[in-house]
Formats: sequence, structure tokens, C-alpha cells
Amino acid sequence: MMNIAFLATFGNGLTPLINLAGHCDPMTNGGVAEYLLEQLSRRPIVLKAFSAAPQCPFPDAWLGTALSTGLFDYVWVQFYNNPPCQYSGNAANLLSYWNTWTSILADKIFLGLLASPEATVIGDIPPDVLISEVLPIIKRSPKYGGVMLWYKYYDNGYSSAIMPHVIAQNQALTASQYPIIHVKLM
Repeated sequence: MMNIAFLATFGNGLTPLINLAGHCDPMTNGGVAEYLLEQLSRRPIVLKAFSAAPQCPFPDAWLGTALSTGLFDYVWVQFYNNPPCQYSGNAANLLSYWNTWTSILADKIFLGLLASPEATVIGDIPPDVLISEVLPIIKRSPKYGGVMLWYKYYDNGYSSAIMPHVIAQNQALTASQYPIIHVKLM
């Protein structure tokens, strides 16, 4: 599974608009967004999952109302670049916000983390801390979906270090269902 964009406009007869988080403006520089929309218009679309990627502070300023509808299958919460709920020397705030996020009406919640301290400014969590202090607790939730990492370019072994510990107990997965998702926008 790969989440590459947001459909910022869709439904009610509107022309779909793909927003690639500022990396490709479909209005002035179609590029990838234009190509994807062209391909989608040629094929029947089968909606397999409805997902959102909110910021960690709860409720998310932009998606809070939408998330309260209960229509989302997967929610990829960004637990970095958000001082109130990111890892900051201890996991207490992160775990508190995780518990809040698991209360929403969604099938699975993914823990969004940095693949490396170089990936952004703040909020990285060392793999040993994730493995020993965070994963044992969040994996108890039936809504635990896995880990999302930002971003692949900076992943110098982080995903390899955590992978054996990310899969939930008694969870058998095929390669296409692995619970670590890399996000890469250039």
C-alpha cells in the first residue's frame, strides 16, 4: 500500500484535484499530478480504502471534522514535527496522544515517525526506544496498523532495525501488507 497524494477536490461532479503536498502544483505544473489524473480517468476506479494523514495534535485542525465521520479505514498520524505529542526524551506524550487517536472511528491507526533525524527538524525517536518503550504498548490496541516513516531517502537502517518488532502479535502479512510505509516526496 502506498499513499502518494491527497485528492483535495472530488465528488459532487467536481474534477478531481490531486495535491502532492506542495511538491507538484497541478494548476501550474501538472507533471505527476496531471499524469495520475489522466491514468485514473482511463480506468475504472475501485476504492479499496479511505485514508487520512493528520497532524498529531488532536483534533487535527484540517481533518478533525472529517475524521469524526467514521468513514476512514486508515489514519496515518504524524507523530513528529509536533512538540506536544512527539518523542522528546521520553515517550509519555506520544503514548498519551496515541491513546487519544485510537479513540476515533477508524479501522487502523499508523504511527508516523521519522526515518532519521536528518529527515526533518524535530521528533525523531531512537529505534531501541521505539522497540522497548512504544511498540509493546501501542501494539496492544486492536486499531494498531503499523508504522509510517518519513522519508525513505534518509532511511539508513531505521526500517530494518524496527521491522521485526513492528508486526503485531499473531499477525501474518504478505509483502504487500507490510506495516511500514515509506513516504517520499521530492
